[in-house]
This record gives sequence, C-alpha cells and structure tokens, in this order.
Amino acid sequence: MANRSNEPAWSGMPPANAEEARRRLTDAAVRCVQRIGHERTRLADVAAEAGVTRPTIYAYFGGREEILRAAMLHAADDLVDRLTEHVAGLTSAADTAVEILVFCLREVASHPGLAPLLTPSGAGFGSQAPLAPRGLTVAKRAVRPVIDRRPELEPEWDEVAEVMVRFFLSLITVKPPRRRNETELRSFLHRRLVAALHL
Repeated sequence: MANRSNEPAWSGMPPANAEEARRRLTDAAVRCVQRIGHERTRLADVAAEAGVTRPTIYAYFGGREEILRAAMLHAADDLVDRLTEHVAGLTSAADTAVEILVFCLREVASHPGLAPLLTPSGAGFGSQAPLAPRGLTVAKRAVRPVIDRRPELEPEWDEVAEVMVRFFLSLITVKPPRRRNETELRSFLHRRLVAALHL
C-alpha cells in the first residue's frame, strides 16, 4: 500500500531537488523489481518503498513502464560498474572478454531483476532492448575493458559489443546440450567467443 496519510512523505526526508527525487524513486523501483520481480511490481509497490503516494511518482515519471525502464537502466549501469571492477586485474583481452560473459551470466542468475533488460525483447521496452541504441550503449560500456586491452579494435567496438551481446543472449535464452559449470563455460568461451572476436 502507498504512503498512508498519517505518515510523512518521503519517510520524513524530502529530496533536495527533482533529480534527487527521480533517483530515489528509481532506487525504490530497483529494490521492488529485485524483491518481487518485474512483472509483479506495481506503482503502489514503488510508492510504498519510497515512502510517497502514487501521484508523487506521476510528478516525475509518466507511469509504470517509464519508471521500470529507468530502474532497469540504473541496474544495468550498476552491473557495468561492478563488472569493470571485477575484470580490472586482467591483462589479456581474451580472458577479459570471457570473464565479462561469465560475470554477466552469473549476475543475472543471482539477480533475476536484471533479466528483463538483458532479454531479446528488453521486457517490452522496445528501444531499450540489448541491441537497440540505448542497450548497445550499455553493452559498449561493458566491453570497454576488452577495447582497453586491444586498442586497435576501437574502430570495431560496435561489432565487438554486438558479438558479445549475441553470445550472451544465446547462452541466457537457449538451454545448452548439457549443463556447464563456470570452468567448462570459460573453456567453451575461450574456444568459440575468443575465435569469433579474433582475440
């Protein structure tokens, strides 16, 4: 249930400006999606999580789809930040490319709330799907560590990102002939992904 009339708005801590309000509402939406899933998250859930009423959300977002889209993009940006830190110690472009996919597959399995942004339909968000412009921008950020280790690939950055997204989508949506543990998955990716990227 959304904020009750006898409870202070924003849990008694109003935002300093519209940007902070949008960020806090987006953070609340991320928490809701992670806890109860994309399909089950309603505006009332987000309002309750943020300590506001539904009309407050409409003051900053056009509705459920817009705030959930913002939440998914925020979660994706956070994933990329953690991914970049995770591969920071690697020096080989091939090892980095492999570890990026292994990390992303592990994170989606651990945090199902990320899955909608990383599926072919982009959770019905259209232009937010992985290979659409906004999705590809996130993907390019994710594969930046590969480019950093092989700067001569920078002119092919879009294609490197596309190939890695396509590998990811096939691995996340199509069941393999047999289940692989992470060691086996790394070996498979070294044989196939690294060859596809000419690393």
